Amino acid sequence: GVLSPESTVRLGFSDGTTLAGTLLTYSPTEERYAMGIYYANFKPLLANDFGQFREGDLLLAVNGMKTDTSYDLTTMSQLLSLKSNELLIQLTGKETTLAKYGFPEEFVVSIEREGQTIELTVSKNEMIALVGEAGAFAQGSDYWYPDSAFEAVGLGIQWANNLLFTMVKVVGSLFTGGANINEFTGPIGLVTIVDQAVSLGLRIVLFFAGFISLNLGVINLIPFPALDGGRMLLALLEMITRRRLDPKIEGLINVIGFMILMGFMIYITFIDIGRWL
Repeated sequence: GVLSPESTVRLGFSDGTTLAGTLLTYSPTEERYAMGIYYANFKPLLANDFGQFREGDLLLAVNGMKTDTSYDLTTMSQLLSLKSNELLIQLTGKETTLAKYGFPEEFVVSIEREGQTIELTVSKNEMIALVGEAGAFAQGSDYWYPDSAFEAVGLGIQWANNLLFTMVKVVGSLFTGGANINEFTGPIGLVTIVDQAVSLGLRIVLFFAGFISLNLGVINLIPFPALDGGRMLLALLEMITRRRLDPKIEGLINVIGFMILMGFMIYITFIDIGRWL
């Protein structure tokens, strides 16, 4: 069955013991969309100096968990997001493939530096900042380039269309309750993201410029007053009813819509400031 709060769960361990109880809360891995670079594209090798870490350091283990592969980096980032009394369980069918508690506030990180194994005592916040730093880890594989300009144009159109449909789905989920307004970002958050994109090179900057352009297009087509989508909706209603809407009423609708949009913008700006602080 599907897990839910108040479900009764029973866990079996390799030593034969079992643990049964009532599930208070759980966080399933839901469908998510992201723009940028994923941990799967990296290897556990530091590309830059950061805090106690130095360029060329190879991560061997974090809090006793080995970090041999990019998949291990992804698991490590998930454990960093949990409290020390929260349990991360990964299942393949009905078989438990991983069961680990979240990291404590301070733990030991084993690295290989210039052929020597070194153990560093690292705070949880420092490790979270490391995995969130753009370009902190070395790229796991070489970037693939199209063989010709025609192939590049075709792939660009294909990727743009895929990204466009994803954006439409994400924006739509905002109105159906599938997304949270707190997950969106505004101008202040964009400044931080652009700064990270610049540090990763021209290719990422160009990709991000295209991403912003598509995003603005999708947002502008939302059928909401003060946006082009709202004006298109009013024009469609006039075509159906064959009656011109009173300009005063139309102006009032657009003013109210604009005020609501500005309220959203101010709210998101405060969220961005909170993230920055």
